[in-house]
Amino acid sequence: VTILTVIIVGIVRIAQGHTQYLQNGFDGTTRKPLSVALAFYAGLWAYDGWNSLNSVTEELKNPKR
Repeated sequence: VTILTVIIVGIVRIAQGHTQYLQNGFDGTTRKPLSVALAFYAGLWAYDGWNSLNSVTEELKNPKR
């Protein structure tokens, strides 16, 4: 419910013309393929760490010990 409220308020604010923060949102960024690939790699590496953590904790015999 909360996320839906945030989305609706955001859409209403944009419709009212409050777009000054959207004008230069990507200033200082790059479209170099290497930078994009490294960003994807970093994100996937972090996700894989959490995914592996779940697999490892599932194999624990006595986690309260």
